Amino acid sequence: MHTTSALTSQFSEVRERASQRILMASALVAGIAGVTSFAAALLVVAVPA
Repeated sequence: MHTTSALTSQFSEVRERASQRILMASALVAGIAGVTSFAAALLVVAVPA
């Protein structure tokens, strides 16, 4: 029954690592989206002038 607890701790470790990766990925996507919208706003401002 000791293998079950080891498996559970390993699973929680993997889940923690995955959630950290998801957080990093979402932060990256948010940063890219922010830069893209900023560039689009600059284009919209610059084109009519």
